[in-house]
Amino acid sequence: MGMFRGSYEDNRQVGQFTNCEFNVTFDYRICSDEWGMRNGFAHEIAMSDGSVRFGNVKKTVVHICIDEDQHGKPIIEKWKIKQHSCWGSR
Repeated sequence: MGMFRGSYEDNRQVGQFTNCEFNVTFDYRICSDEWGMRNGFAHEIAMSDGSVRFGNVKKTVVHICIDEDQHGKPIIEKWKIKQHSCWGSR
């Protein structure tokens, strides 16, 4: 499961979803990172290794940045999701 670690202020998730392909659950929060916002990502998604990826969480899919190309542009994957819960402003 991907969940945010750290202080309460850092742990401000607004929702959770499960990836359909791997049946893994992830927490997400509103993006506050300059690079993420500049590249159009509304959310920060917690990975199970403690890292964060940027993406846009929708009702049944997530568009998630998995890497950057040689020009610094995001490489995006589309994940189908289930069990999407939202308890804050998205």
